[in-house]
Amino acid sequence: FITTAGELAALSILLGFCYGSGLAVFPVYLGDLFGLENLPVLFGVKELFIASFGALGPILFGLSYDITGSYHTAFVTTGACCILSGVALNFIRTPERKPLKTSAP
Repeated sequence: FITTAGELAALSILLGFCYGSGLAVFPVYLGDLFGLENLPVLFGVKELFIASFGALGPILFGLSYDITGSYHTAFVTTGACCILSGVALNFIRTPERKPLKTSAP
């Protein structure tokens, strides 16, 4: 749907701002939800999935293009997954924290 260089620039700025702001907020939110002691493991698991999908994405998009002759199906499927994950975020509940063990004298 983008036909001019100005539209491409505006979309790039919007996507960059949205993506960039999420990068800074996510570790803080993960630490708030599950505690700082669990953050390294959770961050590692998150990055494993991001790297896996980053490696599989081009292969799946290429396969979709080979089967259908366009990228339309791949982009619509990706968009639907993004919308579904946005809806799923509304169902996340804050886990109950265990009280910290302190060694009081």
